[in-house]
Amino acid sequence: MIYPASFLAKRHVTWHISSFTKLSNTLGCLRSIPYGGSEASYNTRAGLAVLNRTSRIPLLRTLDIQKLRSKNRSVFNLSLKHRVNLRILSLRTEIAIFYNRRASDPLHRQFPFETIGAFYYHPPPPDTPLSAWPEVAGIRFRIMHHLVQFDDGEDLKLPNGDVWQITLGKLLTVPEWKPLLEKLRMEKLLKKGVIAALQKSEMLKENMLPDYIRVIRALDPRKMQSSGQDVYDLSGMLGPTFHIPSRQESNPPGNPTLPDGGTLPGISVCIIRYHGILRSDDRIFPPGTVGSLYYHRPSREAVAGSIRFRLMSDVSQFDDGKDLMLPTGKVWQILLYRLVNRAGWKPLLQKLEDENLVDEGVIAGLTSKRESVVHTLDPRKMQLSGQEVFNLSGYYVLPFTSYQITRPHPITQSASFTTINLSTMTTGDSLLAPSGHCITIRRHLTTSTLGASGSAL
Repeated sequence: MIYPASFLAKRHVTWHISSFTKLSNTLGCLRSIPYGGSEASYNTRAGLAVLNRTSRIPLLRTLDIQKLRSKNRSVFNLSLKHRVNLRILSLRTEIAIFYNRRASDPLHRQFPFETIGAFYYHPPPPDTPLSAWPEVAGIRFRIMHHLVQFDDGEDLKLPNGDVWQITLGKLLTVPEWKPLLEKLRMEKLLKKGVIAALQKSEMLKENMLPDYIRVIRALDPRKMQSSGQDVYDLSGMLGPTFHIPSRQESNPPGNPTLPDGGTLPGISVCIIRYHGILRSDDRIFPPGTVGSLYYHRPSREAVAGSIRFRLMSDVSQFDDGKDLMLPTGKVWQILLYRLVNRAGWKPLLQKLEDENLVDEGVIAGLTSKRESVVHTLDPRKMQLSGQEVFNLSGYYVLPFTSYQITRPHPITQSASFTTINLSTMTTGDSLLAPSGHCITIRRHLTTSTLGASGSAL
């Protein structure tokens, strides 16, 4: 195995583990091979001491090409890393650099092997109009083993062949890149007048938002085209975030910053997950998950509505698209009841109210339904446990909370939450429990009359 390390005696060094013996005070031996140099051996303690010093967060000293060429700076080794933290000289802050965090393939999210070189500012070509600067200028990574090889090196590429770059548009719009923008200003690579002129550009507000910021402009399929709703690729993602615009003028912290210093209208950020119960391979969104969220209103009762994800390449193709499915074959959806009763879904619920997709009376009715506690499912224990009788009249989705005694502390209780969708049940239907047994809802007035006069639903 080879463990690359940088910043050792201002030269790139490759560490080789030549032996590893677990003895009393001897863990093994490390030896280093500097590029262009002879081998040098270090004992375990000395080697670990050097590794500890080199494992600190790297320091980004300059983004100026001329300074990189003239001074003997150290190069960065980003090989096979998903994320790299950097400290910026003269600024007491750290930033995190990613290679391709939107990639569906985990192998494409890490920097390729032999990603060794330096970050630098790539200016726009001469005579480039100012309006095009946000797209062509930015921070890139030049691959090279020594800075003297800068002119002979190549820029880091993405898996699709495009140049890896943090565009100037993103530096101007995304809060996490503000330290890099300040670094460019301090090194006079960007003048204040240019930054001010770019920040006033209307083009930035509409077209230069970061690609990982997903905005829900409409949940009503009839309004998607007129509102400019975009489609988003969720393939391979575990918990993508969505910004929900609202009629409210206030904006909480965490919303993306626009060029004029404002924030994207929205009351909060929602995290959407695919599945949290199945094995880990099924918890990420499957390949081809391209489309948009929308509100599904069934023809029957409004309380049975839900948020779904429509698979389509453009919102104009909504009628030809299909709903996202779970591995179990059921439709992926967020039921209206969960939108009402979970704090994390409040922004989506507010958006439904803004678009008049849900009546306030329906929401009030769902909110007023109190939670029902299931103490036991054993008919023989219902009287002893004090199990109450539930009135299911008028319910479409019924919330249940079950309590289980945890050993070895009998007074400790753990609660689990589940729902029963009665709108999909017919007479005689039973609920399939995780263990494979069926749970049947029986009609009876009290738990004492369950065995004598109860009848299955």
